Amino acid sequence: MTNTIEAYGRTKYVDSHKETFGRLKNTVFKSSLTPPFETPYTDVWPISLAQADGKKLLIGTQVANMLITSSIRLDTSMKPCIGSSNVSFQLNSAADSLCVKIYLDSVCLEEALAISKSTNTFRTSSFDIIYQLRQIRRPITRAHVCQPYTIFTLADYDRGKSPGAILTVEELASLATGRIKELLLAICRLFPSAEEDMAIINNTKLSDYLSTIANLLMPSIAAVNETVALQVSRIFDTVLS
Repeated sequence: MTNTIEAYGRTKYVDSHKETFGRLKNTVFKSSLTPPFETPYTDVWPISLAQADGKKLLIGTQVANMLITSSIRLDTSMKPCIGSSNVSFQLNSAADSLCVKIYLDSVCLEEALAISKSTNTFRTSSFDIIYQLRQIRRPITRAHVCQPYTIFTLADYDRGKSPGAILTVEELASLATGRIKELLLAICRLFPSAEEDMAIINNTKLSDYLSTIANLLMPSIAAVNETVALQVSRIFDTVLS
């Protein structure tokens, strides 16, 4: 059962975090693009992809791919998978993907359709509004404790001691240590002056610094997501007992 997904566009002009595809030496990238043969669901293709930071479970379409970031097996006793990597569901071949059945929660589907049809929509839910400015996430459950932490929400972890769990550059630079501190000080130096703003879009140096910081924060995010997995397990144990 899937609890949270993240949707990403197919092209770099739509989404800078698009799925990688193209040519490799003597082969091509394996992707979640729908294959050129008949599938159970038209233009929909569930698949597992091995990447540098772990195996991903995705549902691909022609215009986007959905990354499963929170899921649990109902047919066996297994720890929930929280975060971008998923080891509970393995779709390693076309035969595996062809056997998949996808069921949608009708209530969530109706809510999503209403949001997409409304010209006044400016958020996907009534909570976590600030985070929706940067990353759209649509949880099936409204329980905050069941949602995976990301680089955008790590600061909200109540017991977090990560140097990244602060929102302002100044606070980060003063409290961080090691490589993260060096990178944050480098970001501070990108500002023209204390009175001037810094360009964000197409700022290659800023993007490189932030990408490196995000990678350095991955161990902290993985650690706090272990507590989310325990919360999800506790909820299901309560419901099923």
